[in-house]
Amino acid sequence: MIDKLSPSQERGIIQGIEKAIAYTRTGMHPDAALAKVARESGFNPEITKRACEAFNKSKTVYMLTNRKSDTRAENFDHANPDKVVQDVFVNAEKTAELKIPVSDFSSMGLEQAFAPFTKAAASAEAGGIKTDIEYKRDLLARMDYLDKFDRQTSAVGMCKAALEMAVEDTLMAMRYMNQTELQKVAHVVMNRYGNRGASFLKILEAGLGKELPLQKTANYAVLPLCPPYPSIDKAMQQASNFVEEKAKLQKLAEEAPHFFV
Repeated sequence: MIDKLSPSQERGIIQGIEKAIAYTRTGMHPDAALAKVARESGFNPEITKRACEAFNKSKTVYMLTNRKSDTRAENFDHANPDKVVQDVFVNAEKTAELKIPVSDFSSMGLEQAFAPFTKAAASAEAGGIKTDIEYKRDLLARMDYLDKFDRQTSAVGMCKAALEMAVEDTLMAMRYMNQTELQKVAHVVMNRYGNRGASFLKILEAGLGKELPLQKTANYAVLPLCPPYPSIDKAMQQASNFVEEKAKLQKLAEEAPHFFV
């Protein structure tokens, strides 16, 4: 079947397999690794299936060649072509429709994050600017204020986008976990982040469609290096950045009456 592919498609599959192998070496399941490669490489469903088949053949040959004779019969994870295609080309539409409910970070002060600032910005822009020459200094101050407000609004938007991306990466890494694995992740998150972790797990529940335990089992936990923990840590960091930038924007919004009366 591979001989029916064009040379560029063959090269794309080979490069994709190399990337998938690198992902699996970090602990990612082959299904998740191939789905990530398919998205990053822009594979269509047929090429995605071919990549899965080639990955499985490559891994089988490697295992038979490098394993000791007494362990060659042991099972190892394969990529499921149908499941990967389902994930990339069917579930992707559902993921795209999922709105990351940042307001669920209630314990972090993220509720109703943008509404007050949007209203303040609209009010500020609607404020009348005097044209009399003696108010030129005030005019420049107002222009400077609007520039700061615009830049800070962009900073908040960037933090929100980074947070959403980290949450999406976490959901992708956890999609193929069984209930026992999910419970382990939930306990680590609760032990490390406490109430903030509980808010984050609620978001993951919405994305996964599965219930996660919200009980602490220890006072602190060291995050493992394998997925999904790096993306979880990134999400929590981005959430903190989001709160910080939001607070700066709120402070600017409170200054609006000094410039627009």
